[in-house]
Amino acid sequence: MRPLSLGTIISDTELGNEVRSSLEGLPVRVVLEETKITDCDALVEKLERLRPDVILLELGNFRDPLEEVIGKIKRTSGEPVVIAVHTATDPESILTAIRAGAAEYLYPPLGANLGKALTRISTERAANPANSKTGGAVAFFSAKGGCGATTLACHVAVEVQRQCGGHILLADFDMDSGIVGFIMKSRSQYTLVDALSNVNRLDPSYWKALISNGRPGMEILSAPISVTPRKPSDIENLRLVLNFARSQYEWVVVDLGRGLTPATMSALEELDRCYVVSSVDVPALYKAKQVVRSVLDAGYTRDRLHLIMNRIPRNTSITKAEIEQMMGIPVSFQLPDEQSALTEAYTAGNLLPPNHSLTRQMSEIARQITGIEEEKPAKRRLAFFG
Repeated sequence: MRPLSLGTIISDTELGNEVRSSLEGLPVRVVLEETKITDCDALVEKLERLRPDVILLELGNFRDPLEEVIGKIKRTSGEPVVIAVHTATDPESILTAIRAGAAEYLYPPLGANLGKALTRISTERAANPANSKTGGAVAFFSAKGGCGATTLACHVAVEVQRQCGGHILLADFDMDSGIVGFIMKSRSQYTLVDALSNVNRLDPSYWKALISNGRPGMEILSAPISVTPRKPSDIENLRLVLNFARSQYEWVVVDLGRGLTPATMSALEELDRCYVVSSVDVPALYKAKQVVRSVLDAGYTRDRLHLIMNRIPRNTSITKAEIEQMMGIPVSFQLPDEQSALTEAYTAGNLLPPNHSLTRQMSEIARQITGIEEEKPAKRRLAFFG
């Protein structure tokens, strides 16, 4: 099942709880939770920003005619599928909802029926890419400072774009020491802070003013150079920015900085995959173990969480098996210490060259993300001359 983004507009507490219970374990991101519709135009504005694939709409939850409400929802740019949910099971309510434009009508117990409906919608959208409005999103963050998440995010983003040839965003969400803009030579005067402060203005036109062109097919959203005070709204707004970015690009690659913060945990809910980056020194391993445990305890599934051991010295005594036993998850990639080569490249204002051994390994990380297999060189044919 392809991941779906979903919004709920449900006032009945028991029905809302049953919906949340039914969604557990499904590849679904809830991007909107409303209890009622007081202003249809304000709802439409939110849907234009969030662009959910599906809306679960409780009947009798609004003043305007049902046909008008569902019509406005379906005409937003995300073209969400509307599923009517209600506690009533009478034929008249079902017929009214379907005639008004709802794709399905569900009532308790929801359980398997909601799962089947979402699977069906996912299959239909996967079969018709034109209806797919949400791109993939992955992130890198360091267990502690100096583990190399920013280096990986920059190089892997370049490799993702090279492999898929699509429209890619490299976003710096490190509000403490973001340096993606410096490494990628971003020239925009605007940063993530401007996006967080203006989520109500996010549309393709405003977004173009925030980002800068990094490389062909890639755009950069930089973080502020200096430490910026965080606002309480930043946690929720970070999710809104990331969700909007997903609607504009085939892939979004995010540098989440270091350590776990409330903002990091909020962003994780919008990500398809996350890479925890650690080195093999004892403080980094200790922090990495804490991070992995906290992320898994928060409900992030193991298949979406990956561990990268970076900057491994040639003479290290710790083994991959020992690290995996310590962390409780597999080590996805082991990367050697190439700090001198990276320093030389950054000093010259470049990334590592494509033929560097570390670049080739980061290309493998990109292949895990995109699912694109490496093309095998064509076999050379022998030529015979008479």
